[in-house]
Amino acid sequence: MKSRIHQTDVVEFQFIDDSAVCAHSEAEMQHIVDMFTEAYERLGLQLNIKKTKVLFQPAPGAPETANPVIRVHTDPLECVTLTTQGCVS
Repeated sequence: MKSRIHQTDVVEFQFIDDSAVCAHSEAEMQHIVDMFTEAYERLGLQLNIKKTKVLFQPAPGAPETANPVIRVHTDPLECVTLTTQGCVS
């Protein structure tokens, strides 16, 4: 009997007018946000900068690093850090 394992990476979740995307690096997240921004603008839409947040969760045991800075055009998005105690702005 042979066993087959398939891996699927989910990078985007959408519900009505909300989206959540996942990335493993700051550069990857910036690229995804850029792609969303471009797609929304093509549809005549725009991201709501005030409601859009970046949730940052450092890898367990990783050295402390600065929060990522993700931008929509030149506007930085608010970054919220996820800790073992919960979210800390």
